[in-house]
Amino acid sequence: IINMMEEDWMAFKLDRERDVMIKQARTARLIMMIEYVFIIMGFLTLIVLPCFGMQVTYVTNSTDRRKFLPLATYHFYDINKSPQFELTFFIHTITTLLLTIIYISVDILLVLMIFHICGQLENFRCRLINLISCKNFNKVLNNIVATHLRLIRYEFLTIELLTEFLQKFY
Repeated sequence: IINMMEEDWMAFKLDRERDVMIKQARTARLIMMIEYVFIIMGFLTLIVLPCFGMQVTYVTNSTDRRKFLPLATYHFYDINKSPQFELTFFIHTITTLLLTIIYISVDILLVLMIFHICGQLENFRCRLINLISCKNFNKVLNNIVATHLRLIRYEFLTIELLTEFLQKFY
């Protein structure tokens, strides 16, 4: 899929088609930046608030919990003692950071692929509109059909990848 995206960017394009692709890439980048901000705010909220004694997660049994952890988990050792609590808090922080990075990486890849498909379809639509006024009708039509089949294959691979992710994680 990534190789197909690279080929699309390297292929000779009209300025209008390149502008469409750049516009779609900028929109995807804006969505990614907004997602980064929300993920960082959530991560900091989950990590910083327990440092000040505020509970973020719902704990069903908080009978002798003096200090709060970012994640509600069961422990086979006493987490209220000093080195165990700090180590457990650090492990929770690292685990949350790694899970956040994995989640955001998959999400950003899907956003990028979807916006790439949108840009390619918009360029495809413009080619179809301009097909009538072309001098080399058969050559251009052949190129359009090849592009259309390539887009169908790309979309199929994207949907297949999304389905595989959803089946593994949900």
